[in-house]
Amino acid sequence: MLKGHERIYLLSGEGEYGTWKQHKGKVTDLAIKRAVNKEKSNGDRWVRVYIIEPNNNEYYELLASEIDLENMEIVDYREFDEIDLEN
Repeated sequence: MLKGHERIYLLSGEGEYGTWKQHKGKVTDLAIKRAVNKEKSNGDRWVRVYIIEPNNNEYYELLASEIDLENMEIVDYREFDEIDLEN
């Protein structure tokens, strides 16, 4: 599911707020799952995985597709004008 996508980001945090971080490792399902487990810090943090793509919409520049790692499917979409992404 994730292979072939270059812009995979993790949104993680504690409580209500999170930060975006680009996944810079291998783009395989197993590698992403490992990165998520590492980011969770033994359950202290929550993590969501997104594929970020240009959006063909006149109102929003980016489309973020949330991935359910257990079923390897897209479960939600978000549209953004911009995202504060770490590079």
